[in-house]
Amino acid sequence: MDQLPMPDIRARQSLYRPESFRPFERTWLEHGIPRCFEQRAAICPDHIAIADGFGGLSYQALNLAANRLAHHLLKVLDSQENGTAPIVLLAGQGRDAITAVLAVLKAGRIVAPLDQRTPISILSGVLDRLSPAALLVDDECEAIGTLLAADRYPVLAIDSPQSRSPDSNPDRTIEAHDVACIYFTSGSTGLPKGVADSHRNVLHNIMRYTNSLGFAEGDRMSLVQNPSFSGTMSTIFGALLNGATLV
Repeated sequence: MDQLPMPDIRARQSLYRPESFRPFERTWLEHGIPRCFEQRAAICPDHIAIADGFGGLSYQALNLAANRLAHHLLKVLDSQENGTAPIVLLAGQGRDAITAVLAVLKAGRIVAPLDQRTPISILSGVLDRLSPAALLVDDECEAIGTLLAADRYPVLAIDSPQSRSPDSNPDRTIEAHDVACIYFTSGSTGLPKGVADSHRNVLHNIMRYTNSLGFAEGDRMSLVQNPSFSGTMSTIFGALLNGATLV
């Protein structure tokens, strides 16, 4: 085997890096995720960000939808004393969950996705520890969200503000070291354990995946995880920060 010629690094990279590939720059690690996405949406507004059973959603349309929801969250929650409390997300796979994740981050909040299939007693315990600012739910999870909140926390529908809120990018200062998300283990060995991740850490993962796997515009990436799985962030933004399409 050691006698076989090996192609140089550029030849090997050409096997998995299309002509549209652009390296993920390290300077992006010093920004918040929303700014990185907004820059990408400005570059390729008409590219399809999400393709699902409802059709295609462009980068521009996704950005505007997330902006409307973010402004709604700011209007409802900014009067709270604890402005750093996370927002719990209860949603199935699909564009609603992706829009919600973006919106929470654009609002300068921490998103904490939970699996709606988890036993109520465990979810209730997680909420007690999080003391969230609100629960953000899709249609499928509205009933369980209302049950869990038990009048302790606001329950907000993902699709409720879509026609009534501004669609401009929210003017929020988001630092790279700010916490972006909190994910919980399954609790199979006891209580679920929460792990916080900063914007910089999420973006560093995207940089590694992009530059090692050659993500680029025109790629299609399958989103098969429940939003509560930590790998979802890498899948969502591995696509959306590179101009690819989530399917």
